[in-house]
Amino acid sequence: MTMRTDDVPDDVKPSDLMVLKTGIEGADIVFALHQACFPPGSGERWSHTDLCEVLRMPGTLALIASRDDQPLGYGLARFAADECELLSLAVADPQRRSGVAHALVGHLIHLCRNRSMARLFLEVREDNEAARALYNKSGFKMVGRRPRYYKMANGTAKDAVTMAYSLND
Repeated sequence: MTMRTDDVPDDVKPSDLMVLKTGIEGADIVFALHQACFPPGSGERWSHTDLCEVLRMPGTLALIASRDDQPLGYGLARFAADECELLSLAVADPQRRSGVAHALVGHLIHLCRNRSMARLFLEVREDNEAARALYNKSGFKMVGRRPRYYKMANGTAKDAVTMAYSLND
């Protein structure tokens, strides 16, 4: 299902960006973007099988951002009760810092509001400064930390910072 541009506030979407809400049928596009954005050993790379299993779970969807029919980024989220978890968000390297990630987060917040969610949660690797800046700018607050959550290829581990966006404020 395509979200029309009038379905979201103007401040969260570049005018030429299309965001498609999809499920398992979008798995190949999401997987290709995921593989391009998360290198082996990053601690964040999923297999195609894992991604498909997640997309088949009730309440899970993907948002794919594209421009001129070219996929640029995705967000993967799961809705349960009155909460949503942003499971993964990535934008292809040439399109980073162009508003694509901000638009995806904005679309997800809009979907959460439409579904009367209370909170939107996410985890981000502690050293991912660009992502943390995006989430802070979008209104997320740090609510916790998961020590050694991301296992790196070199045998080390990085903490995950847990963040939440309150939809009741």
